[in-house]
Amino acid sequence: VDENTDTSSVVSSVSSSAPSEVTSSSAPADKPVVHLLPEDVRNDSYTKYKVDQNTYTTVMASSFIDAKLTHGSTELAFDGDIETSWQDGVKGYGVGEWLLAYNSDGSAVKVSEVTVYNGYQNPKFNTAKKDMYLVNSRVSDFTLTFDDGTSESFTLEDIKEPQTFKFKERETCYIRFTVGGAYKGTKYKDTCITEIIYK
Repeated sequence: VDENTDTSSVVSSVSSSAPSEVTSSSAPADKPVVHLLPEDVRNDSYTKYKVDQNTYTTVMASSFIDAKLTHGSTELAFDGDIETSWQDGVKGYGVGEWLLAYNSDGSAVKVSEVTVYNGYQNPKFNTAKKDMYLVNSRVSDFTLTFDDGTSESFTLEDIKEPQTFKFKERETCYIRFTVGGAYKGTKYKDTCITEIIYK
């Protein structure tokens, strides 16, 4: 875990390191839209996890810190459990890292909102003396990318309460959540997300 030695409180957005998308092109009105999964799904170097959500069945991420912990691996941001969380596995603040939710059979679902529980929120490790939410870094802004190549960007407040963002309804077989910036932790640079819920 990296120590935080920087003096500013927020890491600015940088160019995303996320791989390019394989997306559907604009189709004439009389032709059905073809929903294509991104190339990353076929990359065996990424660990895929099954999840039980009403929208997507499988998740993967560009990095995670440790699958053996209650904070770390990808599916922990999609398990509906406030005591677990995803944590990026790269040096720095995880800006440009991404989490991908998709249906392995390529089927598309309609989505129009996302709810985010930011940071590391496990109440068992958050005390008056040591609040792990503040000790670790949190997402300050993020971008959602859909299978038609369009995207939506949002800014999160630095709070523990769930934050819901609505966007134009889309029918998409995947959503990529890319970290655009981070609120710096008081000790660690690792950026955490407790939960991501698509509806």
